[in-house]
Amino acid sequence: MVVLFSGVAMAQETVVERKEDGFAVVKDGNGRLRTIYSPTPQFALEAILAEKSSVGKITAAMIFKQKWETRSDAELDAFADELVRLVLETPSYKVADHAIYALGSHKRGLEILIDIYENPQNTRVSLGHIFRLPGGEDYVINLYASLEPPEEPCKLPPQIIIRNSDGEIIGPPVPPKEEQCPYKTEWCNVGKLLVGLEVLDLADVYPICDGRWVYEDGRWSVINH
Repeated sequence: MVVLFSGVAMAQETVVERKEDGFAVVKDGNGRLRTIYSPTPQFALEAILAEKSSVGKITAAMIFKQKWETRSDAELDAFADELVRLVLETPSYKVADHAIYALGSHKRGLEILIDIYENPQNTRVSLGHIFRLPGGEDYVINLYASLEPPEEPCKLPPQIIIRNSDGEIIGPPVPPKEEQCPYKTEWCNVGKLLVGLEVLDLADVYPICDGRWVYEDGRWSVINH
């Protein structure tokens, strides 16, 4: 296999041997041998699966950034497909999180993470992951703008429920569960995320989605309820 290594000016180098620790022995055009660090996608994948601190995710990210070798789009896409599979199938939160981190360095990282987020199988990629990537903020804001807010603010259930001798509630009325605070609609969930990221003001979302928050004396606070 012939590869190009970054940092080697005008020299095409042939891999003679790959070692298990990520190093490779290469031979330059003059027949000289030298050892360099150039881990393969398989090395990074195995490190991620082994949950070895941050070695796997950082190595994978550097592979996508072509730090050590110049790889074809097809090879990088195949590596990305393996990481996507991990995100969707692994039971390990850490493995999935490291795979997501690495995918963010792919040149199509935003597109890939959005595809995972929109996949019905997704339980790992969040809008927070997407927001942090270049262009991700626009996606999250546009998603929020496309959603319909609840028609009415949520309702707080009464603190004290009065029942008659038969156990029937006689007052005050308890709102249906789907109308109680806090709302768990997509509009509210995305809105709360944007509040936390300081894109929206709390007043834009919480009076509708969570009546436990009140504005008093110049600040927002949660009431005991």
